Amino acid sequence: PTGAAHAKLVELFWDAVAAYIPARQRSVGESGMSAKARRQIDAIAGCAASAGPAVLDVGCGDGALLPHLLRAGADAGRYLGIDLSARMVAAAAAAHPAATFRRADFL
Repeated sequence: PTGAAHAKLVELFWDAVAAYIPARQRSVGESGMSAKARRQIDAIAGCAASAGPAVLDVGCGDGALLPHLLRAGADAGRYLGIDLSARMVAAAAAAHPAATFRRADFL
């Protein structure tokens, strides 16, 4: 599939992921994450937080990167997460009410 059909299939896939995997298992902040992965995520978050006054997280999923961004100095009020999946956006908004999340097609 191409175009709109492809975008819809991608959205449906991530909606299914959001519906069937508990948020605690998707979270980047889980203690089960390796030290190397944590360092990599923290490095990305540090770069994003220091790059300017606002962060646009394209493909934000359930907002798992946001806690790392906040720890690196980003402001949740200046964060915008966008994702293809409405269920991922709903999970992100529920987990991080101080931030803004939107469902958007970015493919």
